[in-house]
Amino acid sequence: MEIKRTLFVVSLLTALSACATTSRPDLGDAPTNRSVEPAQIAENAEPSPAAAEPVADQPQPAQTVESAAQVAQPAAAAAVDKPAAVMDEPPQAVVVAEPVQAPKVVKAIKPVQSKPPAATPREMPKPVPDAAPSAPSVAEASDAPDASRNRIEGSLELIAGSGQTLSADEMSQAVVYFVPDSSAGNSKPGHYRIYTHNKEFEPASMVIPLGSTISFPNQDEILHNVFSVSPQSSFDLGIYGEGKSADYTFKKTGLVLINCNVHQSMQANVLVVNTSYIASPDTQGRFALDNLPAGGGKLAIWHPRGNVQEQSVSVPLAKSVALRMVLTKPRITEHLNKENKAYR
Repeated sequence: MEIKRTLFVVSLLTALSACATTSRPDLGDAPTNRSVEPAQIAENAEPSPAAAEPVADQPQPAQTVESAAQVAQPAAAAAVDKPAAVMDEPPQAVVVAEPVQAPKVVKAIKPVQSKPPAATPREMPKPVPDAAPSAPSVAEASDAPDASRNRIEGSLELIAGSGQTLSADEMSQAVVYFVPDSSAGNSKPGHYRIYTHNKEFEPASMVIPLGSTISFPNQDEILHNVFSVSPQSSFDLGIYGEGKSADYTFKKTGLVLINCNVHQSMQANVLVVNTSYIASPDTQGRFALDNLPAGGGKLAIWHPRGNVQEQSVSVPLAKSVALRMVLTKPRITEHLNKENKAYR
């Protein structure tokens, strides 16, 4: 048993010496004969703790097989004096740490330099506008009239006269307007339209400034002949069909009754006034006239089923006004055709 154990230790040390002396091509110029010092066997036949330590970075002198054997002989001789129980224990394996590999040199990777993006055209800076003119002083501002304060507002109530009734859309045909005492230049003519549709004039009433023009487009598939025999504006636009239109310019103030020579039930009322300060009440009868010239004038209301009503006022007004109108006329006024004859 002692001889077998000695031979086992010698063969193990020989194998370790052969592994240590093997060259390592990956270590570059490092010495090829690297070896591990022979394990130090303690008196109790266990490997020395120094054998488990990793190999130092410094190269160690190579150990030959003979020197390893010489070290093993005293250990074997010392083992003879030990009791048999100790000799029968199997030898423990010697733990050999892996040799430390030299660190690989990694070259730094140069960053890839990309070409700078092509320059894009930039917008030219916009010129800074000149400084706005300075605001007027307090004295200058107080001298200028405040037109927004020249306002007339109020409400209108419609009342059915004897034998008359009110329809739901009656308020939509009412008009409120203001005629200043110095009315010269206050009238601004415009262009308006009254359509012939479903054998009716739409709208059926209108207030326009003096000098305005009204077009009468025909939207029916039948013929119409728009005319008027009113003293203020007498005209005959002739017969024309669908898609056609005719115009007339009103050059005198007053109420103009317009009819169709083909259909007796068609009737429109146009009031020509010498002012442009005109407003229509909402469904509740509320109205407002803004930016009026300061001073005296006439506040008037009109409805095609009533007469014009006027009252003198001075702008600006201190409070709102409440107006009332009684409707005494029927919706369609009896009339003859343009030849002053009865309709057939």
